[in-house]
Amino acid sequence: MRKKLIFFSIFILILFIQNANCGVLSGDNHYNFIYNAEGNIENLLTMDINYYNDFNDFLYSEAGLTLNFSNKEYNFLLIPKEIYLGTFILAYNLDIKAGLINSLLNSNKYNGYIDNTNIHSSNYYNDINLICLPGIELNYYLNENYYIKSNMLFPSIALFNYLPLWKNYYKKFIKNYFDKDTFNCKEYLPKGNNFGIELGYIEDLNYIKLRYYNGYCEHPFPASASYAGNNLEVILEYFKKNILELEIGHKFYEDSPFLTKINLSYVIPEEWKFQEDYFLKDPYMQIMFGMDWLLSPAIFTTFNYIFNFQEREWSGFSSIVSFEIEAIRKRYKPFYTLVYNIDSKELLNTFGVNYKIDDNLGVEVKYSSDETFSAQINWSF
Repeated sequence: MRKKLIFFSIFILILFIQNANCGVLSGDNHYNFIYNAEGNIENLLTMDINYYNDFNDFLYSEAGLTLNFSNKEYNFLLIPKEIYLGTFILAYNLDIKAGLINSLLNSNKYNGYIDNTNIHSSNYYNDINLICLPGIELNYYLNENYYIKSNMLFPSIALFNYLPLWKNYYKKFIKNYFDKDTFNCKEYLPKGNNFGIELGYIEDLNYIKLRYYNGYCEHPFPASASYAGNNLEVILEYFKKNILELEIGHKFYEDSPFLTKINLSYVIPEEWKFQEDYFLKDPYMQIMFGMDWLLSPAIFTTFNYIFNFQEREWSGFSSIVSFEIEAIRKRYKPFYTLVYNIDSKELLNTFGVNYKIDDNLGVEVKYSSDETFSAQINWSF
């Protein structure tokens, strides 16, 4: 706890002196009112605070925090985003960062659904909470189109408690085995490191990325459970995985309204079982095919199809089809999303509109077919 407070205090101190160093402080804030079919009401306030500072021609710093206040899931939750010092060595086109860094596993958002937790269509479009870890990152630019990116992270150094983020998942998982809503969790941190490397080519909207990741899942999974008297204790452990991934985006000609996206991932997971049930065991492959289509200067559509080639030992693995369309106007943006879970046959339709009052203030209202209504106010500085 002391280490966490010291780290947080250092960050606040950096923000406090930012004016003296000509830093830039910005933020995005969101207030959500959520009402579902069970009559539950949640009020959620999210504050994203970002800070950037150029100390000189080669040394800079960047920091970010997300503060969550909720009357339902948790009273207060602090989630650090990337917080690091960086230096750019112009003579070698080399960018070096040290601090809290995002894993290369987060480079493609679809990895959030690779051997992660249960995949439900209802939360497919929710923001993925990116977990940053202490480490270093190197970015080497061969020229304006080619680059190499690599990082080494140390998950054994725990600065923040992220377990509240996945509390609902743990409850649902344990409920399948024990008829209990309350239990104690004991977390065992990984003993190894996370390593990732990415080779990339980017030209306008066309890109090719080859990525390798060797490390641990971002959050722990239930590994075992036992009773200590009347109390149930659940052991949470991090499982390792190797991922080899190819990501391609291509426009077939310069003025084409289509951008085709393909992602191929081959995963070798560490064995994971709970109460003699295997959830991860054999290597498998995931493919994602997507297409962005600009119907007109004011209408934009996105189609994605994710399929897992694997034995369905656990129904939590799913193949998902999603479709989204946005009609962009001067101040308002109506939108519609459809998400279909092929395995569970779940279909989720969401209708909404985003209205921009001015450059720093906007509102969004949406309704989903699972009878969830939400209203959101967004303001920035």
